[in-house]
Amino acid sequence: MFAMTRTLAESRVAVRRTDPTLSWGIGAHPGRADALAQWDRGECQRQLEHTFLVGEVGLDRQGSKETQRNVFRTVLEVTAEAGVLLSIHSTGRHGDVLDLLRQFPQRGAILHWFTAEAPFVERARDLHCFFSVNAAMTDEQLLRIPPDRMLPETDFPSSRRRTRATRPGDIMHLEQRLSGLLAKPADQIRASWYRNLGNLAEQAGASERLSPQLSVAIDIARGHSA
Repeated sequence: MFAMTRTLAESRVAVRRTDPTLSWGIGAHPGRADALAQWDRGECQRQLEHTFLVGEVGLDRQGSKETQRNVFRTVLEVTAEAGVLLSIHSTGRHGDVLDLLRQFPQRGAILHWFTAEAPFVERARDLHCFFSVNAAMTDEQLLRIPPDRMLPETDFPSSRRRTRATRPGDIMHLEQRLSGLLAKPADQIRASWYRNLGNLAEQAGASERLSPQLSVAIDIARGHSA
């Protein structure tokens, strides 16, 4: 599982953990004024020595757009050539997020809970973005996402009632939803997510930094019938 943090204070502790099945991200949540206020480029660069994951970062409809853009721009400058994956928040500001991703291209961008209309999805795909989806999204929103760019998320605990996740990483309901929508068995849906993650990690130059357990899971999925 990938676990996101909301502030540099949280990630300073989290990224030094050695949980065998958890990878921790470096966060500066755009909806948190304290996260934006404490953002520091040098601190982010130091923390990147301990993780390949950045998140949750991005823009949000609430709060100062200028402050959010300044922080997110700095994040993108740091990560552009760092060989990392980024979980990107874009609620209410999808176009602005994509504009910044065009200005500061990223090889490991994952758009978290991306509910924008189809033209924005196409723009994001052209920018080589992947998308993390959850069971709170509508069928229409899920079907907009290209299956070869899709990854699962729970947004736990914030949205556990809407996603029906009982714990972090509980994607059973999402698997069942997509199994019906895409007319594929649930085990094939899960295998495709691991393959997608492997492809994203290769695109980002982060494959060598994945945990051994995760690398094995990706290899097994790649041997699974599509």
